[in-house]
Amino acid sequence: MAKTLIKIVISLLVLHAAFRVGMAYWTFYRFEDALQQSAQFADRKADKMLCDEAADAAANYGVPISPSAVTVFRGNKPPFNCDGGVVAAEPGAARQPNTQIRIEGSYVDQLQVLPGYYYPWEFKATVKAWLRL
Repeated sequence: MAKTLIKIVISLLVLHAAFRVGMAYWTFYRFEDALQQSAQFADRKADKMLCDEAADAAANYGVPISPSAVTVFRGNKPPFNCDGGVVAAEPGAARQPNTQIRIEGSYVDQLQVLPGYYYPWEFKATVKAWLRL
């Protein structure tokens, strides 16, 4: 009887953790999809507008990302950080094609893997799209 009860408790804990992690990834994928859609239609949008769309998507999906964690890379232009504006490119950074846009963002979410135990989990979103000319 005790063995069975322990197996049930362990099974419930595993299901709880799987559900919490699965829901966090579901939210992340929806946020990443919103970023991808913004990038695909970015040919006539300013970088600041893309940042605003990323912030709206984060608010809609409950993603705890700060504007300083989102960066827009458009062709060979300098990167645009959503909080600080244009930033200097890292020395030795690979150049991307002039007709490509990339949006990167990362955040840390506290996932409740066990009741009462939270684990910091980092999510990194990187989306690329080709710009129409």
